[in-house]
Amino acid sequence: MYQNERFPTDAGIPQGGMISPMAANMTLDGLEVMLLEKLPKAKQTERKMNRVRYVDDFIITGNSKEWLEQEVKPSVVEFLAERGLVLSPEKSN
Repeated sequence: MYQNERFPTDAGIPQGGMISPMAANMTLDGLEVMLLEKLPKAKQTERKMNRVRYVDDFIITGNSKEWLEQEVKPSVVEFLAERGLVLSPEKSN
């Protein structure tokens, strides 16, 4: 990424590399803001959404599995796709 333009590469950052956590955090910056802007219902009590980020992982919880799967997850998938990433099906349930 340079001046808001994405330049795809064939190689990435090695998993466990020293720069990996920083790159992950830079990539995930904006995820929380996007969710709050795109899903204002998240602020309402009946759809309470919690977000936790740690290094290169994130967890999103809510009190409705259906809402998380139908509205939140597609927004996260779109956010990651714009950055050349995919949500791991094995780790997403």
